[in-house]
Amino acid sequence: MKISVLLKTAMANKGIKNATELSKLTGVKYGTVARAINDENVGIVVIEGLLDFMGYQVTMELSK
Repeated sequence: MKISVLLKTAMANKGIKNATELSKLTGVKYGTVARAINDENVGIVVIEGLLDFMGYQVTMELSK
């Protein structure tokens, strides 16, 4: 699943309408939020922070 789909789903579930609103709520620069929801590389720390703000927890499972 694409990161943008996860972010947009989380935003919809929280009633956050757009990147501007998410930026204002989180303190993350608008350009960074916009890039994240458009599947541009912003780094996992930013993605984790945005999802955490919206009540989601990022976990990773490693396989051999």
